[in-house]
Amino acid sequence: MATLSAVLVTSMGVLLGTGEGVVDGTRSDEARVELPEVVPLCTVTYVIDYYYSQTYVDRVGEDFCSCGQPLTRWGRVTPYSLVLFWEPCEPGVERAASVGE
Repeated sequence: MATLSAVLVTSMGVLLGTGEGVVDGTRSDEARVELPEVVPLCTVTYVIDYYYSQTYVDRVGEDFCSCGQPLTRWGRVTPYSLVLFWEPCEPGVERAASVGE
């Protein structure tokens, strides 16, 4: 019986280790390295309004893009959209830049 108890204790120790067997979600988050986000720059100037439904009455969001600048968005993007303005940029507009540059 003492041998069985020793085997159970040893088995439990091996299974549990020194606490490393317990999954701790915060450890993987701490190990993450934050990389600078790359934001595409607009190669077209446009304004798109988004609406709640196909009645196009209640505006719920908007996209605004200006040549060489990052996209500005507020609200929600829905399938019900109207393009209010669209104009190509001059050649040579950068395609991407890191945030904070």
